Amino acid sequence: MCGLVRAFLRYLHLKGFISVALADCVPSIRRWRLAGLPTFLPPQKVQQVLDACDQTTAMGLRDYAVLMVLAKLGLRASEVAALNFDDIDWRSGKILVHGKGRRQTMMPLRHDVGAAIVDSRSRTLAIESVSLLRQSIGPSGNSDDHN
Repeated sequence: MCGLVRAFLRYLHLKGFISVALADCVPSIRRWRLAGLPTFLPPQKVQQVLDACDQTTAMGLRDYAVLMVLAKLGLRASEVAALNFDDIDWRSGKILVHGKGRRQTMMPLRHDVGAAIVDSRSRTLAIESVSLLRQSIGPSGNSDDHN
């Protein structure tokens, strides 16, 4: 609505009906284009993305595990990046999620997600790392992608 008022005032000033350019006096109201509901991928597309991971390599298994956590648990990327092995209670099947504003939430860990995490870690040599799903980078800058 403000845009229409500004356009009308510019028109009036251009045609000489008003002597002062008042269009700049009308405040702009921010309207975020992406402020609606979040979009999502249909299940078929999610499966296509998961199937695209090369599960014959350590990096592909890691990517698959990350995507499983994102898709099946609905976590944010920052929450996935913050996950550690200590955050998983394998006996009770729960995972501690570190959310926004230092909020922590216990969530159920789906069996398929847990299996993907275990598979991804079984193929890497950086088992001593407490980070759950981050890529290990060696001293040469290459990823520790071992077959």
